[in-house]
Amino acid sequence: MTDIPFKTGILNLYISYIIIVLLVVPDNVSSDYTTIVPFFRIFWRRSYTTPMPNKTFSKPFVYLLITLVSAGFIFGYAWHQRDRLKVLEMYVFDLKSNEAIFIRTPNDRRILINGGANSEIIRELTKILPFYSRKIDTIIATNTNGKNVSGLIDVLKRYSVGKVILPAVTLESIGLSTSTDHVYSVFLDTIKEKGIEVERVKKGDRVEFDSVSFNILFPTASESFKYSKASGPELVMKISYDKNFSLTVVL
Repeated sequence: MTDIPFKTGILNLYISYIIIVLLVVPDNVSSDYTTIVPFFRIFWRRSYTTPMPNKTFSKPFVYLLITLVSAGFIFGYAWHQRDRLKVLEMYVFDLKSNEAIFIRTPNDRRILINGGANSEIIRELTKILPFYSRKIDTIIATNTNGKNVSGLIDVLKRYSVGKVILPAVTLESIGLSTSTDHVYSVFLDTIKEKGIEVERVKKGDRVEFDSVSFNILFPTASESFKYSKASGPELVMKISYDKNFSLTVVL
């Protein structure tokens, strides 16, 4: 229900903008301005057979009105984002290469789990986050596979990230691989370059974000599980919220 007044206000602002352009902008205004609104001028001319008289409004006055309408739109959008319902939001992105999950807590803590193999994750994030906000509190990479972290490199470059959570057990740490995936190495170098805090977790650890908790179920120590290159270590988490919601995540 809270979305209805906001959408109505945006529609009113948009209509006001069109009216200002059609009624205030004179026909003989310079060409550098008319290129901004050719559609509206064409629509105006096709809708009326009788030419309208030239207006006497000055160009600075027109610019001021359009600026005020635009400022009203931006203010309304920002107010709507600030006044959002304090609920848990969860988005599952079905990327071309893999899946990713974005969680937004009631107090606007933002957690991104995996990022796919390219910048497709950026397009998904811009659909749900305010255009003026470039903050992600925590990034979680569930394993060292490049198809999960390549997109996260783009996220690190475009957003302000507070912390990165990684699995404490990897193929390299248990001696099943002598080299780190190249993309994952670039990911780690980018984290270091940005000076971002890193937390490595394993079974039994718990990470909390307000009323949302992440209980780490896997990976466990190599003595407790027989790993192989085909079944390497990766994070498995149980996400709980307010004692009424829980979800086990395996990506």
